Amino acid sequence: MLRTIQANNPSAARIWRAAGLALVAVVAANLLLRAVAYAAFDISSAFVPLQVGPMLLWAALLAGGLTLVRGRMDFSRQAAASFARIAVLSLAVLVALDAVVLLAGIVPGVGVAAILTLFASQSASALLCIYMLSAV
Repeated sequence: MLRTIQANNPSAARIWRAAGLALVAVVAANLLLRAVAYAAFDISSAFVPLQVGPMLLWAALLAGGLTLVRGRMDFSRQAAASFARIAVLSLAVLVALDAVVLLAGIVPGVGVAAILTLFASQSASALLCIYMLSAV
């Protein structure tokens, strides 16, 4: 009699459930970070990446992109570690882009506090996605 061996292969439903929870956590974390940053620092409202719409849009795209990466990965033991490496690499690319925006100075309202807030938002988004999607 053939017996099926159940591996630790998460189903698509589990991945999408974790992605939904990650998206809710990312949105809440971004709104909280934005509120604290605007209260604590003198951040110009002309800095478009920290306005509510663009900030949540890019956070949702990051969470969605990392969800798609996690869903397409091989479900072996090394999948979680590989996913974490890819997510950290995407965060490094975002940090490099933040540095370019700060150094170029072509975006209205850019400042050190605004860029650090953007970096904190992106870091929180990536780390929450790594935590929630690696556990699937």
